[in-house]
Amino acid sequence: MIRSHVHVNPGRERLRGALYRAQGGRCGLCGARLRNMLAVTLDHVVPRALGGSFHGNLLAAHLQCNVKKADRAPTGCELIWLAAVNAIIPNPERLA
Repeated sequence: MIRSHVHVNPGRERLRGALYRAQGGRCGLCGARLRNMLAVTLDHVVPRALGGSFHGNLLAAHLQCNVKKADRAPTGCELIWLAAVNAIIPNPERLA
């Protein structure tokens, strides 16, 4: 059965929007343009499976890129994006 109702967390939506804008509408994993807010997922740069937390550890990313990355350790590019986003939004978790 397919459900038509999707629960939307307003705080999570604000966070996705803030990350999207801070990253200039680009995916934090591949650098390509994110089509719109519906295309944005939140990627834990240091995966939770590897001890990563929610705080200061998120980037906006394409769903396909996020799934492909899975739980591998971050690359240098991802860490540079993360540092830039955290400089723009010092405490992004307060938005969620």
